[in-house]
Amino acid sequence: MKSLARIFFLETDEETARAPAWAVLFSAFFIFFLTRFLVLAAYDLRGFHHLTSDPGNYIQIAEFIARHGHIPNQGGFELRQFPGLSMLMAPLGMVLGDMVASGYAVSYFFSLASIALFHFFFRSARLTFIYTIFVPSWLASSTLIMSEGLTFFLIFCAMFAVSRDGFGARQIILLTVAGYVFVVRNTALFFIIPFIVFYGLWKKDALSKIAFQLISLAVLPVIYLLWNQMEIGEMFPQKRFQLEYFILQGGDIYPKQLVTWPCYSMAIGLCQPAVPLAKKASVLASLALAVAVPVLLVFRANTCSELRAKAFHLACAAGAFGHLIFHLCIGGAFGFNSFDRYVSHINPVLVYALFGEKKLRWQWIVLIAVVGVVFASLTGRGERALFSFLKPE
Repeated sequence: MKSLARIFFLETDEETARAPAWAVLFSAFFIFFLTRFLVLAAYDLRGFHHLTSDPGNYIQIAEFIARHGHIPNQGGFELRQFPGLSMLMAPLGMVLGDMVASGYAVSYFFSLASIALFHFFFRSARLTFIYTIFVPSWLASSTLIMSEGLTFFLIFCAMFAVSRDGFGARQIILLTVAGYVFVVRNTALFFIIPFIVFYGLWKKDALSKIAFQLISLAVLPVIYLLWNQMEIGEMFPQKRFQLEYFILQGGDIYPKQLVTWPCYSMAIGLCQPAVPLAKKASVLASLALAVAVPVLLVFRANTCSELRAKAFHLACAAGAFGHLIFHLCIGGAFGFNSFDRYVSHINPVLVYALFGEKKLRWQWIVLIAVVGVVFASLTGRGERALFSFLKPE
């Protein structure tokens, strides 16, 4: 077993020098742009339009916000996206005069910011490079105008705030900023909230401190909901749009609810003879990964002698488990069709759980990058999509 591990990982004493942060981030940013450029070039070659589906929807919502000063509450399922990304795109788009350029600028900026936070959090060059290119769904979505990079950035804001010593103005600001994830991709709260609660409990923090952290996290969501109520007379119109889209996509096969019994939609999809075997394999592999991550984190927690390290691992495990349970309960066709993409929405924790302090050899990191680019380039809709079971929208 030890000899097999040496094939993939360095021995701990084989590499002791640590590259400066600026060099690691410069290299990671270069890898980010290189891999995303290759994916965009492949999309052009196969005629896949960059603004198909979700990216085009974000632009449409941003243009509406720029014209009217509030989010749309009338329209169809094309407005189903959470408006957080579009709310940041709108003012920049008004300055640039180009909402598409604004979308790429905001999406890429926060993707790079999440890479920087990842490195400053875990302090591992190899881990940072793996995070930059890991999981084809993250590589594909961060190539386009999508909210994953912003979501990861906000998750890290919460993790930074909670896992640092003390609880002062800096932690309150970080948690308040992290609360914006409710407007960007509110399902991330199923990771963040268990993380905050379990970290505090294992550190034996006062319940008042944990409660204050949750209150700080709730500030922006409450302001957002109240603003919607005053401006458009409805707190959360995306729920209507998403339910309409769920029903449209699910047909008569899948449950017509946003949330249903665990694994219900997944079981239906796996039992459909018309669904390609590759798609079923992708969903099952993603499920295995999502189950393995909290197990690995709990195992690592048991090997930690320091209380804070143990609390961090258990908090990550609780967050990953909460995130998994929610996505197993998603109804419609999306509880099956998009499960493999949903798993990647806690990509930073997936990378840390799988690799942690181990140093994966460079040849395997290069292989991950090549495989990721190939999958991301050749997936999605269209006749020339080789792997249609992984969608970049």
